[in-house]
Amino acid sequence: MSNDVFTVFAPNDEAFLDLQGLNISDTDVIENVLLYHAVPDNKVFAKDLECDSILQMANGGKTLTQCEGDNFYQVGDLNDGQLPQIVESDLSTCTGLVHVVDKILLPPSCKSIYLMACSTPDLSLFCDLISIAELEETFRGEDILTVFAPTNKAIENFRESISNQRDYKFIKNAILYHTVTGSLTEPKKGVDCNATSTTPLDMANSGIVEVACIDDNISIVGGGNSNDTLPQLTNVTMRACNGIIHVIDEVILPADKDCQTFGTNERNLVFERQISILR
Repeated sequence: MSNDVFTVFAPNDEAFLDLQGLNISDTDVIENVLLYHAVPDNKVFAKDLECDSILQMANGGKTLTQCEGDNFYQVGDLNDGQLPQIVESDLSTCTGLVHVVDKILLPPSCKSIYLMACSTPDLSLFCDLISIAELEETFRGEDILTVFAPTNKAIENFRESISNQRDYKFIKNAILYHTVTGSLTEPKKGVDCNATSTTPLDMANSGIVEVACIDDNISIVGGGNSNDTLPQLTNVTMRACNGIIHVIDEVILPADKDCQTFGTNERNLVFERQISILR
């Protein structure tokens, strides 16, 4: 799991004798389940576990800490009957902590990118834009995609300078400028924070963005992004049935020369002066 810090709830050998209906021939299912056993960017010691508290897992899902007497359980959405009990705790590793559990944590049935975005409160405006662009089926479909989804705040930042007119073609191309064909689990891979080089990404609308390390933060930079509007990756990554959502804190803006790509013949203004926003 790279060099980041994780807390892992690791099933013991006995747990793997009962796969609880998991399809172990499906690598996407297995990856999702494995990440559902890890808490990213944090060491959660046994003393930090609180009864009836929720942990955010590395696949974007959540697990619940339950207690019964002196026993602690870490419970997935689909665990029922015998719950995953923590049988060993606070095993130290080079990259974090391990708690051993005696059952596999079962994540909820996976959602499509569209349903996952629309069920995430902080992505509700992005979800609305997908609907305006009539891209629901694209993000519900079987094609694997990676989406850099701006938060509501990122979109709201431009509300005062955005017109009320809804331009279907422009919105569609704007959404696709935030989309990569294929599964990109680690956008920062290959980016050297000690160098000034960047890595280009081909987007689904035929535009290009750059992955850059700026002030030790990974940004997905469009040609129109200034130093004040650099879209940084947040620590929120969600895995869907048909791809991945990486949440970003600004909107990816096209360069002036890309305005035609975005379906408008009007003046060469960047994204925040052209995109239609819901009222």
